[in-house]
Amino acid sequence: MAYCRFARNSDLYLFADTSGGLTCCGCQLVSPPGTNGKSFRCGTRSEMIGHIEDHRAAGHRIEQGVVEELREELAEHGESGDLEPMPTSS
Repeated sequence: MAYCRFARNSDLYLFADTSGGLTCCGCQLVSPPGTNGKSFRCGTRSEMIGHIEDHRAAGHRIEQGVVEELREELAEHGESGDLEPMPTSS
């Protein structure tokens, strides 16, 4: 599930990764802008909220409601509940 995608109002593409945790794909904080960059991965919602705040401090556009959605999930599921890897079919 994507929390936000690259768009006019967003410099971030954040999603719950099928291998577990959360991913900031093509993260401008770990790769220079305009490159086919690396991703930032973390295992908890609080870590990703902190990462989003780092983007905000760097002046990146962040879609409205992303942090609030993560905080709601944090209250409902905890730090990493519901972020486990998805089962693979055999």
